[in-house]
Amino acid sequence: MVRPGESRIRLESVPGNKQERAEIYENECRVVDRNRYGDHYWIVGEIVQVYQDGALFDADGLPDPAQLSIPLYMGRSAYRILDDTADKKIHRL
Repeated sequence: MVRPGESRIRLESVPGNKQERAEIYENECRVVDRNRYGDHYWIVGEIVQVYQDGALFDADGLPDPAQLSIPLYMGRSAYRILDDTADKKIHRL
């Protein structure tokens, strides 16, 4: 069991049975809190290290959809995939 402040955990993507997940970041966290709610755990962590694959980002520093298919959670177990077929829109302030 991971207790608050005792150790660090690495958050990594877990292969899903319905779609592959894009992993463009990997984080190392220090556990701050952990609570059980029914059959789920909520883990709160302080990010202490972030690893990023720079080859998967464009010149603006944003994920490059030409190299990734990013699942976006829409709610109620529904996802959409962001890839290079999606339109890019820029909203200027």
